[in-house]
Amino acid sequence: MLRSLSISLCTAILLAGCGDTAHESSSEKHVPQAPENTIVLVHLCSNYAWGIHCDGSFVDSAGDVYSFDIVKLAEENGIDMPGNDKLLDTLQEYVYEKTEPTAHTNAEKAAECWELAQKITGSEYDSEETACDMGQKTLYAVDADTHELIKIESIGDVTEHLLDDNAKQISRIWDSMLMIPCE
Repeated sequence: MLRSLSISLCTAILLAGCGDTAHESSSEKHVPQAPENTIVLVHLCSNYAWGIHCDGSFVDSAGDVYSFDIVKLAEENGIDMPGNDKLLDTLQEYVYEKTEPTAHTNAEKAAECWELAQKITGSEYDSEETACDMGQKTLYAVDADTHELIKIESIGDVTEHLLDDNAKQISRIWDSMLMIPCE
């Protein structure tokens, strides 16, 4: 009797420890942690009203912030200005691997943005023309599966916000991230 009770108790304890994962919904997307040396967020400022102006910064998984000037980068390296489809690869090759960070921010917030980006399912934007010749400031996150940029928001001549709760949270986190210059 005592042996039977002990076996039942051990079985109950083992099953209780497995209970959290046994009920996960199959529709929930597994969210990987951001790998080391990974670009997490890209902030791009562009204006073509009085010439070509296209620069910005990006944050990696360690919270390091890198600055870039796409026009200067293209001229110095003899390459065409990359479109959004090639921007991430260009930043990785010509900025991330060849320069030092210019600032640092909270790595935990960067990791949270990475995780939220992997949960984005929406693809609809609200959009409103708000100015003329003001340019654009656009925030992108990175999709781990496709290695493509996801436009979170863009503010300027046209204001757009991705209508997804995870994207809205990324935007709020970005707004709260302090960039501390490197010495």
